[in-house]
Amino acid sequence: MTVDKNSVRRINAVSYLAMATLGMYLSAYQYALADITAEFSLYAWASGLLIAMHFAASFFIPPAAGEIADRVGRKPVLLACFLCAALSRSIVLLALGALITGGAANTIESSMSSLLSQCNPDEEPRVMNLSQMYFCGGAVLSPLYGALLARFGLDWRVIYATVILIALVCAAIVAQTALPAAPPRGKGLYFGRILRRPFYLLMLAGMFLYVGIEESAAFWSGTYAQMAGEGIESALLAVYWFGMGAGRLLVSRVKRRLGLITIAGLALSAVSFGVMLAFRSAAAFLVCYALAGFAVAPAWPMLMVGAGKAGSDVPDTAAGGVMAAGSAGGMLIPFFLGLVQTAAGLRASFALLAAIVVLEAVLLGFSREFRQNL
Repeated sequence: MTVDKNSVRRINAVSYLAMATLGMYLSAYQYALADITAEFSLYAWASGLLIAMHFAASFFIPPAAGEIADRVGRKPVLLACFLCAALSRSIVLLALGALITGGAANTIESSMSSLLSQCNPDEEPRVMNLSQMYFCGGAVLSPLYGALLARFGLDWRVIYATVILIALVCAAIVAQTALPAAPPRGKGLYFGRILRRPFYLLMLAGMFLYVGIEESAAFWSGTYAQMAGEGIESALLAVYWFGMGAGRLLVSRVKRRLGLITIAGLALSAVSFGVMLAFRSAAAFLVCYALAGFAVAPAWPMLMVGAGKAGSDVPDTAAGGVMAAGSAGGMLIPFFLGLVQTAAGLRASFALLAAIVVLEAVLLGFSREFRQNL
């Protein structure tokens, strides 16, 4: 089925709205983590486990959903995930709600990213960066929205209610929009086919590290803020996502050497974290956290673009697999940093985070295909 220009515009618009909603949800969870930790008197390792629960279902669901979408079409998969994300909020059973919603949210993000690539083949890096700019915009909004709600005696649960409403609106728009048809049916497991491609494996490893970095910096922002003094927790998370959104907006205007720009950005982000370790003031933290987010911004979109190129014949399967790799990083790396913090303190945990950013830059830097073809 060919999608006309009006449908492409509609798909782009609902994709951007969905990404903003997912960013708002994720940041709300990050914003609430400190309150949850205090409410239940959790140790740092237990907070890390709660983060891991959010990503656990995201490891299994997106690859399976991508395989289904490539066989029967995206619309039933997207509709099911939007409804699941909207209706599975659980305040009492927070961990169970995080499992279900995390899987649905990551599937929406992977399928929408694949859809944007397929509908905009000549502008793939631009629309991918723009979609993530909207994601960051939603993420910036949550802590600011939460701080405003607190002035009126309301808590972060109101943010969740807002996200539910927007998710249902997105589902209604998708239900009425013509989407590209699934690719021709093939034999065997699609995911097994693309796992034999070396560049796709590199994208999986890169996304594993990247999401671990992104979520560690975001989820632990309130805790890391303690090194600079109290009172900047909400601002630190907001400037991090604002910097990332600004970086993605800027990169969306660039058409060449995006692989090299991504590698350089990771290196600059590591330097920013190093400066924060050396100068533990509130001003240094705010400036460097914003710069770290800005510099690391191109990594997620370009890893998705690379995965899409490696699995162009089965786009949703490729996107679902790389999202699962990212979810594994989101589960394991923050949890491991929580263990390090418990055993060796905040500075050791933060220094390890900077080292992981360096590792990501080196890994991608060794790939000639990533440096020259993206």
